[in-house]
Amino acid sequence: MKNRAWLYEYLKRSLLPGEKADFSRRPVHVLFLCTDHFEPGTGGVTKEKADWRIEKWEREYTAMSSRHRDFEGRPPRHGWFYPPHYYDCNYFNRLNRLCFEGRGEMELHLHHDHDTPGSLTRLLEKTLSDYNKLGMLITLGEKPEVRYAFIHGMWSLDNALGPEYCGVNEELIILSRTGCFADFTFPSGGFAQPVQVNSIYYARDDPEAPKSYDRGKPVRAHGQPWGDLLMFQGPLCVDFSPLFRLKKPGIDMAGVNRKEPGTPERVDAWIRTGVHVHGRPDWIFVKIATHSAQEENHDTIIGDRADRMYSYLEEKYNDGENFCLHYVTAREAYNIVKAAEAGMSGNPYDYRDYLIPPYANTAVHTESLYRLGRYTPDACELDVLDGEGDVTFLFNSIPVTRVQARDLKRFTFHHEEEAHRFLFRLQGAEGAALTVKTPAGVDPGACEFMNATLEEKSGDSVTVSIHADGPGRVCEASITYKKCGLAYSVL
Repeated sequence: MKNRAWLYEYLKRSLLPGEKADFSRRPVHVLFLCTDHFEPGTGGVTKEKADWRIEKWEREYTAMSSRHRDFEGRPPRHGWFYPPHYYDCNYFNRLNRLCFEGRGEMELHLHHDHDTPGSLTRLLEKTLSDYNKLGMLITLGEKPEVRYAFIHGMWSLDNALGPEYCGVNEELIILSRTGCFADFTFPSGGFAQPVQVNSIYYARDDPEAPKSYDRGKPVRAHGQPWGDLLMFQGPLCVDFSPLFRLKKPGIDMAGVNRKEPGTPERVDAWIRTGVHVHGRPDWIFVKIATHSAQEENHDTIIGDRADRMYSYLEEKYNDGENFCLHYVTAREAYNIVKAAEAGMSGNPYDYRDYLIPPYANTAVHTESLYRLGRYTPDACELDVLDGEGDVTFLFNSIPVTRVQARDLKRFTFHHEEEAHRFLFRLQGAEGAALTVKTPAGVDPGACEFMNATLEEKSGDSVTVSIHADGPGRVCEASITYKKCGLAYSVL
């Protein structure tokens, strides 16, 4: 029973008194997240086969997710935990587009072996730097930060299965130091499985020993952080009924695949397991795991069986009185956990960005590499790292929604509130086209243009062309909306 030591803890938690999920409170909030070990090239397939997998996945997931909505009207929020050994800018651009559309977020999955603390640190830093240039794992905000959720390959977190699958006993410390906010590897059911089951808890690393996460301190409402890393487990359910037929118990680790689709019976069991923050028993977290890039699992995550799983969730657990269903990403789930720890209550949706802001690729979409320096509703600063040739940027949540330029090196936007002006600056480009959304109540036709030529008016937006003026190829212009006294400027 060495590799089933967690069973004793499972039985104790199931049979003995102790805090459990509270389904008597109404409504119960169900927070559902899908953590996907997303590996397009797994199985040693050709590049053509991997390309086909990504194209089919993007197309069918977009169609499937568009048919479903949670309590707030949001589609399922997928979590692509993507490993660096399948790095491909085309794949990232496709997944980034889904993130930009609000269909999920990307995180980090890592297989590694025979590493030292130094080599693991270098690997993580190199991977994060590469991902950040695509807007992944770098937050929006005044000072963007590298943050990420993590899933370890082969479940060998913190050297749990030895150097063949890890090699580093102080992995929790290194993950935290490089920006990881939580681990989402478990459950696994095998030797790597923590003894502490069905729990959201803090683990403290022991650099002298493997598997330091085996036990820790549960996250509690009105509690304090502890240790080195937060462990976020999905439901692990045991069905003992086969024992009456002299067969092994059934173990459900909330994995969704071709052989284990998300049936109504499994969904009910996951929710009954009641993974929650102590002291907030009416916020129930359900974390499922999958490897959905492989075509044999497509149907259970992006096809008909996925449709049925999400339909069942929405029919039974989203009536607004007894249950409210919320589709969340790993980052949002972590933020909600931290809000519960701080004593927050009510609708957990309100806390999805509680501590860690959304990632850059949810607000900026481009096929170019870039470095984000700042992104708020009042400011944007970014450097284009491969700006030779035509460059296009799409934006959410700032007045400029589209920038097209050639040989662009730097783009900045700033809101001067007292002067009622929005300032823009494009460096390196000979010319550019900008689409700008005008403020509410403003007639786009009631504008004055300076160093800009109006090309098109559409709804509440205008598209203008501007040209570089002076040395250094700096594009400058302004658009003044007289009706409300605002000026949009490229300066």
